[in-house]
Amino acid sequence: MDDMTLLLTLLVGVVILLILALFWALRRGGGDTGAQRQVAELTQQHYQDREALQQKLAEAETQIALKDQTIASLQEDLHQESKRLTELHEQNILQFEQLASKILEEKSEKFSKQNKTQIEQVLTPLNERIKEFKEKVERVHQDDAKQYVKLEQQLESIGKLNETMVQEAKNLTNALKGDVQKQGAWGEMILQTILERSGLREGKEYETQSSYTTENDQRLRPDVVVRLPQDRFIVIDSKVSLNAYEAYASADDPAEQERHLKAHVQSLKSHVSGLSKKEYDKIHDQHSPDYVLMFVPIEAAYTVALSRDEALYTESFDKRIIIVSPTTLMATLATVDTMWRQQRQTENALKIAYRGGKLLDKFYNYLDSFKSIGQRLDQAKSSYDEALGRLSYGNGNLIWQAELLKQLG
Repeated sequence: MDDMTLLLTLLVGVVILLILALFWALRRGGGDTGAQRQVAELTQQHYQDREALQQKLAEAETQIALKDQTIASLQEDLHQESKRLTELHEQNILQFEQLASKILEEKSEKFSKQNKTQIEQVLTPLNERIKEFKEKVERVHQDDAKQYVKLEQQLESIGKLNETMVQEAKNLTNALKGDVQKQGAWGEMILQTILERSGLREGKEYETQSSYTTENDQRLRPDVVVRLPQDRFIVIDSKVSLNAYEAYASADDPAEQERHLKAHVQSLKSHVSGLSKKEYDKIHDQHSPDYVLMFVPIEAAYTVALSRDEALYTESFDKRIIIVSPTTLMATLATVDTMWRQQRQTENALKIAYRGGKLLDKFYNYLDSFKSIGQRLDQAKSSYDEALGRLSYGNGNLIWQAELLKQLG
C-alpha cells in the first residue's frame, strides 16, 4: 500500500513541475492567449487525471485491504490447520501407542498363560519325581531300620524256636524210633518251619524239592536250594539218619551210650562224605554252590556229635559241607535275608541315582528353555521399539511423511 501511494505522489509531482515549466515559458513569451488557454486545458486535464488517479488509488487501497483481510484469514486458517495436524499427530501417536501396548499386553498375557501352562507341565512331573525320590529315600531308611529290628526279632525267635524244637524232639523221639521215613519227614517239617520264619520267600530266594539233571544224566533233588546275590547259591540237605542218636538217647548203660554215640558220629561223617560226592555244582549254570548245609534237626544230636569229635566240623568244612542245627541254620538264613535286603537297597539306590540324574538333566534343559524364552522376549521388545520409532519418533517417520503428503494437497 505505501509503495503505490509513493508512486502516485511522484507522478503528481512530475505533472506539476511540467505545468510550472510551461507557465514560466509562456510568461517569458509575452502572455500569449493561446498558450494560456493551452495551459488552462492542461491544468484541467491535470485535475481530471489527478482525480482519476486518486480514484484508482482508493480502489487499489480497497483491494489491498481486502487482500490483507484474505491473507490474515488464510494465515489464521493455516494456523488452525497446523494446530489441528499437530493434535492429529499427537492423537495418532497416542492411539498407536495404546494399540501397540494393548497388542503387546494381549500377546504378553497370552504368552504368560502359555508359558505358565508349559512351566506347570514341566514342574508338575518334576515335583512328582522329587516327591517320589524323597519317598524312595525315606523307604530305604525305614526298611534299613526295620531290618535291624527284624534281625533282633529273628534272633529272639531262634532262641524260642530252639527251645520248642528241643521239646518236640524229646516228644517225638520215641515215635520215630527206627522209622527212617518218619525221621526224614519230620526233619523236612522242621526245616520248612525254619525257612518260613527266616523272612526268605519260596520261589524267590529259595526252592524246595526241585529236580535237576546234570551233564552226566545224574538226577539230583536237593531238599532246598537257597539263592544268594550275584547268582550264587547254597544247598540244604535234611536226610541225615538219627537212628544211632536215638539209641544213644535211649541207652542207660554208659558203655552202650558210648558205642551208640560213636556210631552217631560215624553216621554223620558218612553222610558228609556222600554229600561231597554229589554234583551240586552242576545244577545252576555251572556255578558251584558256596556250601552244602547238612541239617541236623535235633539240637542235642548236633551238640553231642561235635562234643564227641571236635574235628567233625573242620573235616566237613574242608569238603564244603557245613553241619548245622536249627539254631545255626536260622542264623545263617537270617544272614542270607540280610544280604538280599542289602542287595535290593543297593539296586534301589542305583535306580534312585539314575532317576536323580535324569531329573537333573530335565531341570537343566528346562532352565535352558527358560533362558531362551527371556532372550526371545527381549528380541520382541527391541523389534517393537524399532517399529514404533519408524512409525512416529525417528527421522522421516511414517506419520511425519503422511503429514507432508497431506500438506502438499
